[in-house]
Amino acid sequence: MKNLRQEATECKGPAVAVLDVSQLEQLMRRVVREEVGEPAPAKRLLSVSALAEILDCGHSTVRRMMGLGLPHVRLGESPRFELDQVLAWLRSQPGATTPPRSNVLPLRRRGSR
Repeated sequence: MKNLRQEATECKGPAVAVLDVSQLEQLMRRVVREEVGEPAPAKRLLSVSALAEILDCGHSTVRRMMGLGLPHVRLGESPRFELDQVLAWLRSQPGATTPPRSNVLPLRRRGSR
């Protein structure tokens, strides 16, 4: 007895397969993954409040930086930020340096001198 693959390759006309919905979904995912590759993970967009909290600054500072070219997109009237782009922009600004570790003083514990 021939298996289904042998019958499909020997068939002179178009091959027909009967799949249930879950099998079809799995097949479509596999084909898309093989053709397109894995989708890039979605980047989280930050609000003004969330970015201000991460950068430890006020909302007005974030809005002032927007006027200076801070990269953002708008969702309706609300600006949104990708953290990677914001950090790259901040690093590219004149005078944006990180102090060397030797300039950081260690914290003293209470009662120690």
